[in-house]
Amino acid sequence: MLINIDQIDHLEKLTQLGKTSEIKDFFNKIKFSKIPRKYREPLATIARRNNLMIINLKILNPIVRSEKVLDMPATDNELLSYASGLSFLGLVKEAKGVILKVKNINLPERNLQLAFVYLNLWDHKSAGPLIKKFITMQPKNSYSHIVGLVNLAACYISDNQLVKAENILNNVFNLTSDNSYNLLRGNAFELKAQLNFRNNDFTNALKNSQIAKSLFPDKGSLYLLFAEKWEALAQLMLNPQNLISVENVQKIKLKAKEMRHWETIRDCDLYLAISCSNKYLIEKVYFGTPLLTFKNKIITLWKKKIDNKNSIEIFNEKSILSIQVFELLSAHDFLRRIEKNRFAKKFLFFLFTDFYKPKSLGEIFSHLYGDQFFDPIHSTKRVLNHFLFLKKQIKIFQIPIELSHVGNDFFWIPKDNFKIIVPLNFKSDDIEVFVNKLKLKFKGKSFSSLQVVSLLQISKTKAIKLLTLSINKKQIKVRGQGRARRYHF
Repeated sequence: MLINIDQIDHLEKLTQLGKTSEIKDFFNKIKFSKIPRKYREPLATIARRNNLMIINLKILNPIVRSEKVLDMPATDNELLSYASGLSFLGLVKEAKGVILKVKNINLPERNLQLAFVYLNLWDHKSAGPLIKKFITMQPKNSYSHIVGLVNLAACYISDNQLVKAENILNNVFNLTSDNSYNLLRGNAFELKAQLNFRNNDFTNALKNSQIAKSLFPDKGSLYLLFAEKWEALAQLMLNPQNLISVENVQKIKLKAKEMRHWETIRDCDLYLAISCSNKYLIEKVYFGTPLLTFKNKIITLWKKKIDNKNSIEIFNEKSILSIQVFELLSAHDFLRRIEKNRFAKKFLFFLFTDFYKPKSLGEIFSHLYGDQFFDPIHSTKRVLNHFLFLKKQIKIFQIPIELSHVGNDFFWIPKDNFKIIVPLNFKSDDIEVFVNKLKLKFKGKSFSSLQVVSLLQISKTKAIKLLTLSINKKQIKVRGQGRARRYHF
């Protein structure tokens, strides 16, 4: 199929009508290698606007990551479109590198895209100035100008600069008071509800979230979900003992799961834990959240010490029958088998670092392969091969967890009626795994550091470090000094 400008105009109309399935059909019929250079960026942008990010990358990869010198290097628009696809897939560091290649540093889209990369990294201090620069490049009081203001207010709220955020939101309210730009006005009221929450002003949080709801007519929009979330949580914090308030928050969790918005579920669990002083739930949120900034927020709101733990129990909330307990680190044969594929074990334990949000294809690739560039065809296959290997081994060894992936997201859940004891802060030299390996070999007898070096094929320095950490955790005992020093259980 030959590509021409009429087809691109038609795809643009389909995009505006929300007919993504027809656009998918179009891309399934064409050969990407035959797309003329002049049509690649417009087609990639259409793919991106329809959340077809792998297609976006497939179209532009031969230009951005060309192995030969091109007559015309990647343009700024091609780089930005490619970076947007990378960022969406979780490849934020690679996306940042691509954006920094954009030559026109005053291009508004460059500053906004780079700001979104920093926001994905929870670096709000770096994002703020870029959004401010974007705002100054827009016609005053235009739609894009107000979009920038709303994003800057969100940035300030996340960075706890509440006075700055409130001033900006008041400006947005004035600019949208004539009922123009109702979507942005609704966004501003939803952000004001968040700000009220930060100030423990739950009465006004309820009021502003309800105003936001009235400005979002689309029942299936994420914006409406956000407004409903703050409404339900405000009611919960005002009436923590009211069962209806608790039920309403549970309904929001179910709706968020259907819409695949995981941070809403995390927020709901956080405030459910706080409202009823649920220690298990606060530990699940705390240890199941990888971001330090959010952990600090949890500690501030909980107002009690959260003790460090080596593991935590996670169960399927749908379970209604008696629950069996399964300790993952006790599955020695399974762990030995997946260790033979060095990426598979790293993949599995990376999934355990977040109990709410699935890991994206890009996040997993970055975790496994470090600074390698992502290839939309080969990199995807590599990640999927590790995933399928893990699924097969889990089935063979009857491990009671289910691995799944939907689109570009990968996640795990305990099987029904099982409680999984998951190790926390896992690394390749994790103490629990280290101790379990030694127990298998030396249980009932003493051993030296040189025997540990020989068994695990590690340096003596590393062996001493791990033995010392194990002793501090009271998992291994020691006697003797110097060459006579021996370890035992």
